Amino acid sequence: MAHQGQGQPSGQNIQDVFLNGACRQQLAVTIQLMDGTCVDATIKSFDRFSVVVDQGGCDQLIFKHAIALIRPANAIRGTSAIT
Repeated sequence: MAHQGQGQPSGQNIQDVFLNGACRQQLAVTIQLMDGTCVDATIKSFDRFSVVVDQGGCDQLIFKHAIALIRPANAIRGTSAIT
């Protein structure tokens, strides 16, 4: 059973809270893909199926099903209640 943190609005899932925080704060993230490739970038936007990142001034579209993990360089402010 998933735990819904106190700072998480009802109806918004943990993935959206995490990605919104990283996007709003323009945090540098490392995205590790399922094949082991790592992408160092900032998240520009996302939807149900994909994430658009800026990597060195170039936009890349990454499909969520290809992502193994997203690791921010720094803690994302405002998400401590989701853990």
